Amino acid sequence: DNGGSAEGRTALGTAAFYGQLEAVRLLLNRGATIDSKNELGATPLILAAQEGKREVVQLLLERGAAVNAQDREGATPLLRASLFGRLSAARILLEYEADVNLGYADGFTPLMMAADKGHAELVELLIEKHASIDAHAKDGETALGIAAYFGNREAVRVLLEHGADVEAGGCGGDMPLLTAAVKGHADTIQLMLDHNAHINYQDKDGDTALQLTAYKGHTDAARVLLEHKGTAMVDLVNSGGWTPLATAAQRGYAKLVALLAEKNAALDWKLDDGRTALSLAAEETHLETVRVLIEHGATVDVADGESWTPLMRAAYRGHEEIVRCLLHANANVYLQNGMGRTAVDIGRANNRHDVADLIEAHQQEHGGDNTSAIAARAEGDVTASTSAVSGVRKQADWFINRREIRRDREPFSSGSFGKVYRGWWLDSRVVVKCVAVNSEADKRTFHREARIWKKARHPNIVQFYGACDVGSPYFFICEEASNGNLPDYLYHQKKEGRSMVWRKLKEAALGLHFLHERGIIHSDLKCNQILVGKDGLAMLTDFGLSFISAESRPEMETVGAVRWKAPECLQRTDRSPPTVESDLYSFGMCIVEAVTGEMPWQDLPDAAVIFYLVRRKEFLVRPAAFKDDAQWELVKSLCAFNPSERMKLSDAIKQLDAFALEELIQERMQQEQ
Repeated sequence: DNGGSAEGRTALGTAAFYGQLEAVRLLLNRGATIDSKNELGATPLILAAQEGKREVVQLLLERGAAVNAQDREGATPLLRASLFGRLSAARILLEYEADVNLGYADGFTPLMMAADKGHAELVELLIEKHASIDAHAKDGETALGIAAYFGNREAVRVLLEHGADVEAGGCGGDMPLLTAAVKGHADTIQLMLDHNAHINYQDKDGDTALQLTAYKGHTDAARVLLEHKGTAMVDLVNSGGWTPLATAAQRGYAKLVALLAEKNAALDWKLDDGRTALSLAAEETHLETVRVLIEHGATVDVADGESWTPLMRAAYRGHEEIVRCLLHANANVYLQNGMGRTAVDIGRANNRHDVADLIEAHQQEHGGDNTSAIAARAEGDVTASTSAVSGVRKQADWFINRREIRRDREPFSSGSFGKVYRGWWLDSRVVVKCVAVNSEADKRTFHREARIWKKARHPNIVQFYGACDVGSPYFFICEEASNGNLPDYLYHQKKEGRSMVWRKLKEAALGLHFLHERGIIHSDLKCNQILVGKDGLAMLTDFGLSFISAESRPEMETVGAVRWKAPECLQRTDRSPPTVESDLYSFGMCIVEAVTGEMPWQDLPDAAVIFYLVRRKEFLVRPAAFKDDAQWELVKSLCAFNPSERMKLSDAIKQLDAFALEELIQERMQQEQ
């Protein structure tokens, strides 16, 4: 019987999948087609190999199953066995002369799949059977590059011992050493250095492995690089003029800063704008980093291009402990910036009165005159100079002067993008989103977000007041959503006995519809990008990855939040840029998140999510929280695999409106009981 099951499997395929050896034998004896395929094109041998059913694999091959059969994605039995680490099944397949280099359409071979998952014994077996060790996938990756990225040390060791090219095929086209550095895999880095990886290789942005460890704060990985034969160039700058020390200081990695200082990093190196590591640490309020730099001899009074000293930066931020630390290190309190203001003036102007009082008390304690500052200026000391305005820069219509902004000392949120603070804009309570801008690409992203956000004025979009792109850090100013993000809001409402899911989703959909009507693609939609204001209104936010469809799309180097992304945006090759349709898919995932109170796909790893969506074309199983068939059908309509088949947002809003009304009626009925 070759009839398909509900899942599209044949009877033989089902028996093979579950390893039912006698059932497989019986079906074959009764004439079942040995290479019959299910709806995904998988033969019984592919299914048995995938699940590691060794005896079934052996029987099928003895009966003449096609050892190199491919499913619709191009997967062979050996590819499936390699992906899932089925060593015994792979060994049998190779004995029957499975093609060891036959891969997917994107060029991913069995060796790459085994390296990806860290199946070291399988990697060794495939190499022994003449797998092409330096084969490149279409995106340029090799087995070594993949293993290095995921920190699969044993797989890396096996590949290197068999002569893999140590300088080719890292993720994103970089050498494997750099991809391992990004992830902080110290032991993997050591292996590659022992096999003569170029320790000072620079990528297209001028970043070395050491620079990348500094950016991510991987101290152990940095130590491996710095202690390898003394060959790492500790002060090699990237294309943005940043040294590893400057990067680590700006990001507040005190232990890494100490390590770099011990390895003789240039403590007073200046960026193009004149800031030193100490200036950066003081500006970003990294107290421990400031202490480390001072202890290692960083010059305290070096002024930047605007004649701001570290003490001025600390006074502006209102960080008393950093100010104390700098004063204890004999910071000159009389120096003036380009506007003729001292650290005390700066503190007072920004309502940092405790800091200003602290500095003035220090002045009185130490004599109260400014003779040293006057003498320094007379001698032309660059650390005490007063800057002249070199030109007038035309500001964008969204520009807000940073002098008008006061932010709280501690952020209430942070991430790879930067930090988010509550603060004041003149007399208004606002949110200040500070963004790390380390390259020209970062600047373009910042300006794009400001331009898009300014256009997006709607009740269901967080109100944008302006932004500042002068000085550091760059920041956005927007209204405060006092009820937090949607998941938190719904959780608290549920604890109070209220369900607001469909009403809030409808409001968020209205905001998204407004963006789409104006040609704006959000591109990073998930429930924590939906905030709830003090009036209870749901609003979209975070346009860092957004763009206007009429403009050129920004370069998207990373996939981002995988479990909310449309399948076409997750493909290794021919990856689709974000579109209105991919936003619809993401909104469907937001519905899943809001209804269940959990992330889509729950605890399934991102790699597995991609595998099911891209490789197997399988959508997530209906969560138990979806009691209503119509509500689940809405999700499926928004998340159709074919983008052209996804429900229009205007139609989805009509359904959301109906669900929201029903939710409201149910609430009122409960109140009346």
